[in-house]
Amino acid sequence: MVAAGTKCPWAETYDLVAAEKRLRARLQALGAGAVVVGGLIDGVNPCAFATLVLFINYMSSAGRERRKLLAIGLPFIAAVFLVYLAVGLGLMEVVALAGKIPYLDAVITWGIVALCVVLAVYSLRDAIKAARGKHREITLQLPAGVKGRIRSILIRFRRTRYLILGGLLIGGLISVLELVCTGQIYLPLIKVMVSSGGPDRTRALLLLLLYNLCFVIPLLVIFASACWGVSSQRLGAILRRRMAVTKVVTSLFFLALAILMVGSKYYWQV
Repeated sequence: MVAAGTKCPWAETYDLVAAEKRLRARLQALGAGAVVVGGLIDGVNPCAFATLVLFINYMSSAGRERRKLLAIGLPFIAAVFLVYLAVGLGLMEVVALAGKIPYLDAVITWGIVALCVVLAVYSLRDAIKAARGKHREITLQLPAGVKGRIRSILIRFRRTRYLILGGLLIGGLISVLELVCTGQIYLPLIKVMVSSGGPDRTRALLLLLLYNLCFVIPLLVIFASACWGVSSQRLGAILRRRMAVTKVVTSLFFLALAILMVGSKYYWQV
C-alpha cells in the first residue's frame, strides 16, 4: 500500500514538465523583449544617429526641398532596413548551422557572452568619457576611415537627379559600412533569436523582422524631425547631450543580453 500523504510520482513528473514549459515561455518572452529593446537602442546608437544627421546635413546643403528630402530619405531608410535584414538572414543561417555541432555551438555561445561582457565594460567607459565631454575619445564608434568613406559617398550622391535610386544606393552602401559599429548588438541578438525560435524557424524570422523594424523607428523619427524644421546642428547637439545616457543603457543591455544567452543555452536547447 502507498503510505498516506505520499505524492503520486506521475503528478511530480507532470508538475516538472509544466514548470519547464512555463520557464521556457518566460525566457522566450524575455528574448522577444530583448529584440525590441536592442533594436531601439541600436537605432539611437551614435553610429546610426550620427550618420543620419550627416546625411540630412548634406541633403539640406544641396538645396533639397522638403518633398525632395522625403523622396530621397525614405528610400535611404528602406535600404537600411533591407540590408540589415539580408545580413541578419545570412547570420541566422550560420548560427543555425553551428547549432547542429555541439562543441562549435558552445564555443560560439560563450564567445558571444564574453564579447557582450567586454562591450558592456567599454560602453560604460565611453559613458564616463561622454559625461566629461570627451566625445572624440569614445572607443565604440565608427573608425575614422569608415567615417571618411561615408562622407565621400554622401558628397558623390547628394546632387543626384534620381532621388529614389540615390537614396537606396546611399542607404545600402552606408549600412554595410556601419555594420562595423552597429553589428555589436546585432550579432548577439541573432544568437538569441535562433535559440528562442528552437526548431521553429518561423519565430526566429519574425523576431528578425521585429528587430529591424525597431531599428529604423528612431531613424524615421529623426528624419521626420529634420524634414519639419529641426536643424542637423540641433540633432547633433541632442546626440552629444544624450550620449552618456545612451552608453550606460547600452552597457546594461549588453550585461542583460549575456545573462539571457546563458539562460538560452541551458533552457531553450532541447
